[in-house]
Amino acid sequence: MLVETEHLYAKAIQQVFDRIGFEANAIEVYREETMRHGRGVFHVVQRVMDLSDEERDGLRRERDEAYRAFFAEGVSLKSGVEDVLKKLKASEKYKMGIVTACPRRAFDLIHAKTGVEQYMDFILTRDEFERSKPSPECYLKAVELTGFTPESCVAIEDSERGILAAKSAGITCWGIHSDFPMDMDLGQADRVLDDIKSTLTLL
Repeated sequence: MLVETEHLYAKAIQQVFDRIGFEANAIEVYREETMRHGRGVFHVVQRVMDLSDEERDGLRRERDEAYRAFFAEGVSLKSGVEDVLKKLKASEKYKMGIVTACPRRAFDLIHAKTGVEQYMDFILTRDEFERSKPSPECYLKAVELTGFTPESCVAIEDSERGILAAKSAGITCWGIHSDFPMDMDLGQADRVLDDIKSTLTLL
């Protein structure tokens, strides 16, 4: 949503797949298992290759190390994102937060140099809620932090699971297609925007 990281995550997964001889396309597995259903890709590997939990966890660590290496030079915000955040923050009319299924450790790694936190009133990562998207739990917690009603809030999402989570929490949700081709169906969003800049004319 704010940065394009899925391709790097898929690249790290593919690197592990190739090393262990697991013949699958990481993008397709990640899209189906993680983006659509919220399941870890290495649970699939474990089941197919009959691995122990310890072996599965070792593959996860290997993926994480590769993922971290890809971020060594830092990650930039997508085009237009910082301009939008600056204008919304300067208006002093909105409370803004991030609600992500990304674990805190990974979030901090991704955003170490983006500066995005300075614009946010709160950040909720996967570590702050029990059930991930599409459960509404994360968005219900976000609403509580704003002090507003769900009907007064707007969520911006780029995945089916995120849209379902926001809508189930009673929040209006606008969808924006990711630059990375994950073929996400955003049809359940209340609006589908061309880009993040469109929010300035709608709020």
